[in-house]
Amino acid sequence: MSTVTDLSKDQIREDVFTKEPPQYSPLHPKSMKHSSTSSTVRQPQSKSTFSVNCGRVFVAPHQIITQSTVQIKSYKSWSIFNILCCCLWLGCYAYYYSIVTNDLKERGDIRGALNASNKARKFNIISTVIGIIFIFITILIIIVRLYIESLI
Repeated sequence: MSTVTDLSKDQIREDVFTKEPPQYSPLHPKSMKHSSTSSTVRQPQSKSTFSVNCGRVFVAPHQIITQSTVQIKSYKSWSIFNILCCCLWLGCYAYYYSIVTNDLKERGDIRGALNASNKARKFNIISTVIGIIFIFITILIIIVRLYIESLI
């Protein structure tokens, strides 16, 4: 604490006690998971590149963005399930895009891998919903037929 002499309008001397503000720690973004696969992304629009390390993220001009491709999902097993159990043709589209996702991840094309992963996910969702609706309708038809046969 320190004291400061304050002269008000009335020329009355008062001692004002002040104390130091508390020390604040700088906020750091959430750290990313460490991976052995990484890629570089350049942004030509702003004529600067950025760097994302596996630990903390620091953004500064003329650095390189390194983003992990391990976190990009391909949804291959979900696609195989949809081929076998739900909707064959949509499951095949989803499987195709899951293979494309893996190929683009290996090449280091993050944007393309993310787009292909999103398409695989959308086709899988649609295929699963169609499969559930189809199973529900099939069960409903079987129940109605059994009910009609029981009346006869």
